[in-house]
Amino acid sequence: MNTPSFRCPPVLFDVESASSYLSVSVRKLAEYQAAGLIIPKAVGNKRVFHRDDLEEFAKRLPDWSRDQD
Repeated sequence: MNTPSFRCPPVLFDVESASSYLSVSVRKLAEYQAAGLIIPKAVGNKRVFHRDDLEEFAKRLPDWSRDQD
């Protein structure tokens, strides 16, 4: 029986992947973490970010306006 290959989207992101997912630099992600805006999880000795937490952070961002340029 042939089963189609299906790849689930990631749930946990390392620092580099999380920053890429949010379209911010690793440094900016660290600033958000230091401010308590994004809380990482621990997997062993690794710091990871849950996709739902990243998406919630993105939803809380203010709307962009042309006056910000």
